[in-house]
Amino acid sequence: EEQRLEVNRISRVKWLLHCTMGCQDTTFNTRKTELACLHGHASDEDVVNSYLTSVDPRAADPWMLDFIKLGQIAVIIDDTLFVHGGIQDESAGYVPGDSTLYESVPEWVHAINTWKDRQIVEYESDPMFRVGEDGSLTRGAHQLILYGTPHYGK
Repeated sequence: EEQRLEVNRISRVKWLLHCTMGCQDTTFNTRKTELACLHGHASDEDVVNSYLTSVDPRAADPWMLDFIKLGQIAVIIDDTLFVHGGIQDESAGYVPGDSTLYESVPEWVHAINTWKDRQIVEYESDPMFRVGEDGSLTRGAHQLILYGTPHYGK
């Protein structure tokens, strides 16, 4: 059943959690409960602000951004490749923005993680949305965000 959401920051975060991140409908309220336990109370706006400040490089404690900086898109442990999500056939061995086909898995893993690190540096210097040259909204790490979406490809 289609739900009509009011257009505001709260609805946008709820929609992002549910429709783009695969979160359960309970995620927003679980975060609200967590914040209430930590601070004695929490509003919907507090939840939105907690998500925003967790990745804002200008915030006092951008804990999620720090976590993302430590993460890797791919890692090899022994003879097993681990990736976040999965690898589409057309993306295997490629790094966004680079036409090189990395035929060596260790070389590709190094290249894709190096690219992710550069994207995070780009985001830290340009975290706010702005209108790009083509008229669409963009910001630093735009390609990294797209990389995590279905059907992005190489």
